[in-house]
Amino acid sequence: MSLLTALLVYFGSVRSRATFDYFAVDPSMVSYTNSEFAIRSVNSVYIPLVEFTAAWLLCTSVLRLAPTSRRQIRSLIRAAGLTALSLGVLTTAIYCDQFIDPRSALVIGFTGLLSALLKELPEKIDKLAILGPAILLAVLLLFMAIGWQAEKVGREFAERFAVGIHSQPELIIRSDRPIGVSDGAGVRTYTAAPSTGYKFETQGFRLLTRAGGNYILVRPDSPRSSVTYLPIAPEFRLEAISRQ
Repeated sequence: MSLLTALLVYFGSVRSRATFDYFAVDPSMVSYTNSEFAIRSVNSVYIPLVEFTAAWLLCTSVLRLAPTSRRQIRSLIRAAGLTALSLGVLTTAIYCDQFIDPRSALVIGFTGLLSALLKELPEKIDKLAILGPAILLAVLLLFMAIGWQAEKVGREFAERFAVGIHSQPELIIRSDRPIGVSDGAGVRTYTAAPSTGYKFETQGFRLLTRAGGNYILVRPDSPRSSVTYLPIAPEFRLEAISRQ
């Protein structure tokens, strides 16, 4: 169980790092708990696992249910697996993933190829000697695929956040002293009304996340180059204004 938890924490950290790299967030200012990292990994893990399981069950079922043309079917599955595997390697090598997801191609291609090759092993051969390295390679490929998926999910979340940032709730930060940011890029600081109980208000920031004892704030007009770290402390009061 501890190994599974460690893997989930790792994939959650990969996903979070991809998001924060997009906004140039300082990693030292962000610290999630292991539970938070594990939760963030869920939508990165299940897709490669489902693809691997579905491809394996499909290939083995077809090979089992079609005895009369098993050789031709094995050849077809092997050819399809090699094609998908080659496409995955090629798209990974040239960073061309607009039309083909290299992660899915590698997982599905290797699974189909492995299922066909295992069915062709002679009865007298020590299958354990073949299965051991094959399973190890499959686990390694699945680990890499989940890592790629985690990075992709984190990057896509950041891109969606940046594109729709003006629809995110706008923050009003009330404080007794200026928070030390300049006006511009959708943010301004002004004197607060006496009824608020504070001296200053800063309006316009959007909240990216809260972690490591800090609010991670971005400006709506330049989210990728203007990250602000505000301590989570009683002297600052944040209120959200919904734009929806």
